[in-house]
Amino acid sequence: MDHAGVVSVLARRAGALSRRSEVRYVLVGGMCFAVDAALLYTLSRPCHVWLPLATALAFGSSVLANFTLNRLWSFGARRTPGRHFLRYSCLVAANWAVTVCAVPTITWAGAPLLVAKTTCTAALFLANYVVSRRWIYR
Repeated sequence: MDHAGVVSVLARRAGALSRRSEVRYVLVGGMCFAVDAALLYTLSRPCHVWLPLATALAFGSSVLANFTLNRLWSFGARRTPGRHFLRYSCLVAANWAVTVCAVPTITWAGAPLLVAKTTCTAALFLANYVVSRRWIYR
């Protein structure tokens, strides 16, 4: 197969993958995690913001982008967003509580900050997808 054929096959496969909600969810989650982690690091290290406050602010910064992108792109929800946002807010509240408690605790136990953040996020990721698909955006 020549170069153009390989590119064509890869483009078709990427297009097929991008239509799957799981793949879109992972992409949105990765982007929001990167923003969250970068802001957490910037606030807590160079800016010397108290770690629990920096954690809360960074986590909150990705909430609206995550809701909007997952609602419209990952899950294709088209109804009015009120019910979705109310349910999403419940999930965010639970995630926020776990994150604000877990990240400082894991850090104070000796783990590097971004390891603590990654560990916490990974633990919540799969549960959040299931809740989003089956309850929030249905």
